[in-house]
Order: sequence, then structure tokens, then C-alpha cells
Amino acid sequence: MLTATTALAVPAAHANAVTVPVSGLQTLGAETFTISGRAIIAANPTDPCRINVLNPLDPCRILTTLGQSVDPACTVATPVEPCRIVVASLAASAIGSAGTRCNAVSLNAAVSPSSAFTLATRARMFPTDPNRIFTPGEPCRQLGTFAVTYRLNVSADGIVTNASGQVGSGSVDLPPVLDGTPVG
Repeated sequence: MLTATTALAVPAAHANAVTVPVSGLQTLGAETFTISGRAIIAANPTDPCRINVLNPLDPCRILTTLGQSVDPACTVATPVEPCRIVVASLAASAIGSAGTRCNAVSLNAAVSPSSAFTLATRARMFPTDPNRIFTPGEPCRQLGTFAVTYRLNVSADGIVTNASGQVGSGSVDLPPVLDGTPVG
């Protein structure tokens, strides 16, 4: 069962970041979870992939190694148009229909020359008590991940507008998507 709600972004203290409410229902295991929280979406107009492509600490090389989305057009040494980096961080609570309480968290990034982003991400469930994170049989650890999708526009100077987020289907692991095209 999947029910998603979408909310428009509320401007945060900095012009390059917005706070987006994220909520919805997600069935994981034998329970349906009500997920409610906030995501912070930040953008940077500085092209992160072309600062120094020979540097072993190249941010885009690190993002790719970590499984994050980097558009192939952003990895060339001579840019046609600048790329932008967008980072989405989610913190939410999840309450299951059988009473299981979990935290839902994610941190995702994407790099693209596009000004219109669709960022398909995965969030993971964790126990609300950090002392139980490594406890065998902990129900939140066994639930896996679920999809969260963000849509936003980023101007040339890095201003985020028209941002929204929604809980999506957790039935399969999908690759990150930029503008409808799987990347990474």
C-alpha cells in the first residue's frame, strides 16, 4: 500500500537551502508505517566536479564511490555548462501499524548540469534508541530501505525553488534518477 503526500518547500535561513516536509505511508515487512519528517535540500552553484579533476580528493569521484548520482556530463574536464551539486538530508519518525517505532534517515547527493532535478533516493529505518542499533533481532534494522523522491529547480546562482518531497514505493531498490534518467 502506498499513499504519498507532497508539500511545497519552506525557505530556510540560507538562500541555497530549503526545508521540505516529507510524509506518507509505506509498507515494510508486515507493517504499514506512517512516516513524517523534514528534509533539508541544499544546492551549490560551484561546479564540484571541475575544481581539480586530477585531485584524488575530487568531490565527484568520492560521490561516485559512495554510490551517489553524478551525471556523466559533469565528469569531463572541459565543461559545456556548469554542473550543480544538490544534497538532500531526511530525518523522520516512522510508526508502524503494529506499534513499531523507528527513525527514518537518509543523506543523498546528486551532481547534474540540469536546473530541474528529480532526485530518487533511499531512506533507511533505525531504532529510536541508539543503544539498540546493533541489537540482533531489532525490528527497525530488519525493515530495510524505502524510496523518497525530491523534485526541485536550482538557478544558476544555486537558489533552490519549487522543491517538494514525497515518500515513494519501497518494494524494489531503484538506481538514483536525474531528470528521469537512471545514473550512478
